[in-house]
Amino acid sequence: MALFLFAATAYSYCFSLKKYNIEPIVRNKPSISFSGCGARFQFYGGVAEYLLENFDTKDIDILCCSGGSYAAVILALGQTMTNWCDKEWKNCYNYWSTRRLYLFLDSDEFMRNSWRNCLPSDAYQICSDRLHIIVSRLGFYGFYEERISVYGSNEELIDAIIGTGHILGMFRNIPIVRGKYAFDGFWTNMKPKTTSSTLIVNLFGRGHIDYSNQLPITKFMSIVKPCYNNLFIKEGYEIASHKYQTFLNCGFIPKNRFNLPVTSFTYK
Repeated sequence: MALFLFAATAYSYCFSLKKYNIEPIVRNKPSISFSGCGARFQFYGGVAEYLLENFDTKDIDILCCSGGSYAAVILALGQTMTNWCDKEWKNCYNYWSTRRLYLFLDSDEFMRNSWRNCLPSDAYQICSDRLHIIVSRLGFYGFYEERISVYGSNEELIDAIIGTGHILGMFRNIPIVRGKYAFDGFWTNMKPKTTSSTLIVNLFGRGHIDYSNQLPITKFMSIVKPCYNNLFIKEGYEIASHKYQTFLNCGFIPKNRFNLPVTSFTYK
């Protein structure tokens, strides 16, 4: 009961009462932002795959909070959600589905080891100064935002990923990022931007690219079975494929010389 009251108070405080005066980071490059998504990050991965196939991603900013960090990290590394799910998500599902409380009240060690296994040794260098991860801090006057974009090692990168996805009760202990407790970035900035034209990808609510179907709250945190991964990825890809002009309007540079979008999508 106390945990519920704390979460409800934090949510109300962050979204209704607190006024943020954080100076925006303005950078002269295209940027994409992945919001929170519970356990439906595969949809974001489909959007990222469309972006990767159709536009130049070598010099873009990638912003994220909460579950959006999965698609953001994978995109920053130039990889695809399809391949990541084939290699990693089956292990994650098999592990969490055997626990009575699934994701909740677990150690964060399994998740850390999963990222350690899939990240290249230079991932932190590739992600530095292009991957912006939002974590929420708890201060004297309530929660406030911190944006992390420079990483000294893969462990620091993993710390930020764990921290931004930390909803209360998910882990037995509160994650520590750079010496301070970290909470879900969704609580303080669910749509981080670097410019006014940052392309917002949002699973629920409004965004440049958002989920076309209503997602029941009962499905929001349910774990996706591996056999459905590609369906969510395909859905994200197809919705993004109808937003080609939106990508152009947000400053993304097409890959092919005829400026025609790739509309095919293949998966196993």
